Amino acid sequence: MAEAIERIGKRLGGLQTKQALQHLANDAVTECFSILLSYYDKHYMKALHNRDGVESLLTTITCKKPGASNLTLLTHLTS
Repeated sequence: MAEAIERIGKRLGGLQTKQALQHLANDAVTECFSILLSYYDKHYMKALHNRDGVESLLTTITCKKPGASNLTLLTHLTS
């Protein structure tokens, strides 16, 4: 995992790379993945919006508070 983080280090940025590696070394997986997901989400959304017909690929779910009803809705939409 550390090697994968280092491979995206230039795009992730020096500080974020250092923090992600430090969290990984300390078994703080949640914190490490939070950094990596923010990087991934930013690049995923950019790539997604460069596609034709992006509106047909997205479904928006309003969620003020997470709960079982939201999970049911999401499950229904993805099946």
